Amino acid sequence: MQDASNKKKSADSSNTEIAHPKKEYDFGGIQEFSLEKIEEGILEESIYLDVFAGSDIAFKDNIRPLENVLSSIANLNCITYDYNIEKYSNKDFPESRQLGVVAQEIQLVFPELVRNDKDGDLQVNYSQLSTIALQAVKELGSLLEKSNERISRLEKEIEKLKK
Repeated sequence: MQDASNKKKSADSSNTEIAHPKKEYDFGGIQEFSLEKIEEGILEESIYLDVFAGSDIAFKDNIRPLENVLSSIANLNCITYDYNIEKYSNKDFPESRQLGVVAQEIQLVFPELVRNDKDGDLQVNYSQLSTIALQAVKELGSLLEKSNERISRLEKEIEKLKK
């Protein structure tokens, strides 16, 4: 029988309760875990993970802003693909259609986001790609603001010329 303190009401505030064997799991530090083991040992059938990483400024040295991301990502391709599960059956790839990037392309512009697995094949740190996306959005916002200011100036000049 599960402790009542480990039960959580659903988001719709109904009387439906979802039992959780533990409120929070802390794997601590920078470590790698087999999702298969996590699924079997903790989550039973489905994986619903939020990933948290140490990001406190106290942990960081040599801090520099990420700049000029738009020009860096211009030649990166976002793709859909199927894994070659027949050729790489040892990799336990999903059979469903995937969205992603090509590690070799990422490695050319952001080598810190790519590493080799135990077999020497390339892997991409998709969670850190979100930092690249965030910076790209900021840079686009800045370009949009500058473009809007220029458009306003040009519209005023056109109005003056009409008079």
